[in-house]
Amino acid sequence: MKLTADCIELCHTFPNIGTYVLVTGDQDFLHVVNTLRPYGKRVIIIGVSWTTSARLAERVDDVIYYDRDVDPAPAPPQYEPAPPTAEPTIDDITWAAADVARASGLADDLQPELEGILRDIVAIVKEYRGRGQQLLLSSLGMELSKRKNAQTFSMIVKGRLKQMVAALDQQGLIRVVNQGLVDWLYLPGEAVTLSSGHEPEHDARTPSEDERFIELPAPQRHEVIRAIRAARLQPGITFLTFNRICEVVAQTAVGQRLGGETRRFVNSMLADGVLTRDQVQEGFDPTTGNRYTFPSFRLNAQHECVRDCP
Repeated sequence: MKLTADCIELCHTFPNIGTYVLVTGDQDFLHVVNTLRPYGKRVIIIGVSWTTSARLAERVDDVIYYDRDVDPAPAPPQYEPAPPTAEPTIDDITWAAADVARASGLADDLQPELEGILRDIVAIVKEYRGRGQQLLLSSLGMELSKRKNAQTFSMIVKGRLKQMVAALDQQGLIRVVNQGLVDWLYLPGEAVTLSSGHEPEHDARTPSEDERFIELPAPQRHEVIRAIRAARLQPGITFLTFNRICEVVAQTAVGQRLGGETRRFVNSMLADGVLTRDQVQEGFDPTTGNRYTFPSFRLNAQHECVRDCP
């Protein structure tokens, strides 16, 4: 209403201004447009393609889509289709939901709805990739908003979407590829190559992101295992979280070479059974007063890489 009042005042105060530009895609601004048009003013809106109201776009003189006309997203990474993937297990979704709830302080009673949303995200990625369509993180938000009621979306999804896809990526249920300021979503088995101009730099010290623990020479495997063992045996330490294991690995010579790929590397240890889930731990957030659960992990004493490490 304030913007409408300002426009009316400007129409009379500065009648020489013939064009008004509104940077919005919100349908509620139809009232501003309807106010300006009788004065013979030209109205342009600047919005983003996936949220701009169709009714608003129909009533103005011109529409500029920021993501298409001003600052288009970089070309999506090239990829090779993934083989068919299994449905996510209950445990995978539960662990991912626990990570999101812990990081964002979500109340325990919302856990079932959160798990359902995570399943929806995996399903949407599969639908898009099954049709060969690219999927941006922003587009995922729009898809979820169509499938969930406004209250659920606002209470659980809003402000947490990036945490959700990161947790699913960590569990190996989807794959998040960042290029510039844009996040693209893929299935976990897809081989992705960044487009020209955004190729990751590789040198003698930097492994490819697909390097796995079990592919390392035995001395390097032993270094990582000993570091994790030592962290677990420190006085007062009763369990290891995923993040703590990543910190420990990052301090080894192997981790220093890995750089930003430490989390993916530790995930490979989980995928290959070198690490295994231990117990569900409980924590308390003094800021929100909420209790939350989170997983702990341990070395799998039955795995040959662990058994062979002196």
